[in-house]
Amino acid sequence: ELSDATGKLEHSDSYATLRGMAAAYLRASSTIQFRLWADYSWRSDHYISGEPLSRGGVSANNPNYDWRYDTVGRRFRISDYTAFDLGASFVLSF
Repeated sequence: ELSDATGKLEHSDSYATLRGMAAAYLRASSTIQFRLWADYSWRSDHYISGEPLSRGGVSANNPNYDWRYDTVGRRFRISDYTAFDLGASFVLSF
């Protein structure tokens, strides 16, 4: 989520995503069709920066560590969010 702003890939904690969709297609005739749908999505909160200073217990510095984004007080966090979309369409074929 921050790759475009920082110019590099950022560390991301694991997170969960849940998504579901329900739809109905109603055909009134061979040329008229109605479509109704509902879409639900949820994503859990997670950090999108926070590379460790060293990797695997080795005291060598991590080349991906950036003090501007990965220091504990400066890390970025995405809060959980829920989205619910409703849609409808009318199709006329001829």
